[in-house]
Amino acid sequence: MKIMKTKCYNYRGLLRAFPVILFLVGFLFAAQSKLQVNYFDEITVLTEEIKFEDIAQINGDGPEVEKLKKTIIGKAANYGRTRYLSTGRLYGFYLKALESKYDLGKIQNKRVRVITASRELTHDSLALLTKQFLDGYHGAPDLEYRYEFDVVPPKLYVPCTPYKLNIKALDTFERKGKQQLQLVISSVAEEEKVLRSIPFSIYIRLYDSVWVSSTRIGRAKPVGRQQLKKAFREITKLAGVPVKSLQALEGKLTRQTIIANRVITSRLIQLEPIVWQGQRVQVKLVRNGLSLAMDCIARQDGRLGQIIKLKNLVTHKIIRARVLEEGEMEMVAFATRG
Repeated sequence: MKIMKTKCYNYRGLLRAFPVILFLVGFLFAAQSKLQVNYFDEITVLTEEIKFEDIAQINGDGPEVEKLKKTIIGKAANYGRTRYLSTGRLYGFYLKALESKYDLGKIQNKRVRVITASRELTHDSLALLTKQFLDGYHGAPDLEYRYEFDVVPPKLYVPCTPYKLNIKALDTFERKGKQQLQLVISSVAEEEKVLRSIPFSIYIRLYDSVWVSSTRIGRAKPVGRQQLKKAFREITKLAGVPVKSLQALEGKLTRQTIIANRVITSRLIQLEPIVWQGQRVQVKLVRNGLSLAMDCIARQDGRLGQIIKLKNLVTHKIIRARVLEEGEMEMVAFATRG
């Protein structure tokens, strides 16, 4: 009879070692502390720098965790603007190095929206700044200006951090009419850093106390106090410079018929002619120290300093001469046309 031999395993020793194995496995797992990073969907920041703890709730122990919370992971967008941060990129840059020491659990893959905080600037505040800017250009006590916004954004925003406001002209600034301006918002911490420039436009209206015709004045007529009155009028689109004093009207005639209640300007009056059309005058011609006088007939009225056409009575040619004081004439050139 053949006897079969079988191997007998010592299961008792294995059972005795099982608690030790469990202890070692538990020790290994216990050596890896848990680090939970729960990202927010959207956050609002006040400062320019974004820290890790701003965009996520971080739970864990150890100096590495505290360092991770304070780590600057990027810069915020300009105030009132938005940027997005990818958690996948953040994991590769900052969390992957901690895998050997911490149990990170399930990795979230999302985008966190980061909004830079801002607050609204009222249009009343902009109006006050604009008035302060315009006061620097309209300092005359007898001249009044009024302005209105022409084109301005419906809403204006400024940062929540300290800032400065300044208004500048985009083009050559004039004291009246439509003007292009810009609101410059700059940082207090960095004086040269402009955070934003907002263009807007205004329309300036000018008012002044001027002389106005009280009655109809005919063409080529003298203008006196009895025909005028003082009135406060808008002069924004006025053609010519308003006459400020009655002395400026002495020796002047109207260029055209002036209707009642019209502002008297420099374009409506002119000096009274010294030389009249058809008047016989002598014209001086000075060359190389020699002076020659010619008898001529004026072809048009001439005022002081004005160059007019005359006809030489000897040669019958048309010449040009300048009107001097007391009706004297000085030849300038021959006219090209009669």
